[in-house]
Amino acid sequence: VKDAAVASANAIVVMMSPFAVQECMPALLTGFGVKAKPPQKEATLQIIEAIAAKSPRYIGHVLVTLTMPVAELTCDIKKEVKEAATSTMSAICNCTGNKDLEPFLPFVVKAAQSLDSTHVCVEKL
Repeated sequence: VKDAAVASANAIVVMMSPFAVQECMPALLTGFGVKAKPPQKEATLQIIEAIAAKSPRYIGHVLVTLTMPVAELTCDIKKEVKEAATSTMSAICNCTGNKDLEPFLPFVVKAAQSLDSTHVCVEKL
């Protein structure tokens, strides 16, 4: 069921106007909710990653809204969710539009995964 849902959502993303990204955020953020099951979280992360690939500039406008929920999922108990969140975090971080930050983005993603890595990230920045 999850694979079919992701496939249909990706078909919508392909046809979706970039201007609709902001309007989709509330629905996508519910996919990260406390009551969301791991397959739902993983599917939501895959959809956000697809949107980031198609419309990076518009994901850049909603980074403030997306960063914290995705960063929290990088520490999820389920391995699949954690891997999907790490991949999505990398994808959305690449949507900043700031080329000067690009060398530091892997450290930012790693810092989101662990408090121990935060100190290394701050030193690199």
